Amino acid sequence: MSILYAEVSVIQEETLFRTMFRLTGYECAITDEDTVIMTFDNDEFPYDTRVEFSKRKKTFSFSEPKKDNFPLWFETDKERINTVWLKQSVVNADGIEQLDCTEMFKDYQKTNNSLERSAFNAIYYSMSDGKDLFGIIKIKSSPSKPRFIVGYNRRYFDKSDVVYLVHCFLTKTYET
Repeated sequence: MSILYAEVSVIQEETLFRTMFRLTGYECAITDEDTVIMTFDNDEFPYDTRVEFSKRKKTFSFSEPKKDNFPLWFETDKERINTVWLKQSVVNADGIEQLDCTEMFKDYQKTNNSLERSAFNAIYYSMSDGKDLFGIIKIKSSPSKPRFIVGYNRRYFDKSDVVYLVHCFLTKTYET
């Protein structure tokens, strides 16, 4: 499988509201005011998603956000891929909703025992062959500096696509 990975670090400004929100057990929203930095495997150069997002012309279309504020699908005008669908979570025997990300992130060493439940976890797949194509999951980190791993199929997405999608998914900024 041609899955590549990127690490995402979010630096959130500490405010009284965010501190109170975290103390009640909730995950704080990521806004355009926060700094989102991405580093790709074998790439020394970090990307600021806000800067990259503003430079990018629209090439993706998103459905209206439904489940957990994620679009149920997105598509692009590129010939490599048409529509990508949101993978649904499954409820385990304990009644806890879980997203199966083992296939997408099986080759990434740092995900072992470090995954966290998050409103930002999502995996998208191709309906034609059932393969996972794009995913973002939260890993253990501090509440004010959340970290994520992004997996993407390099046959369908390049780095600029991934930076754009990560910004859209983390800030919930979809152009529908």
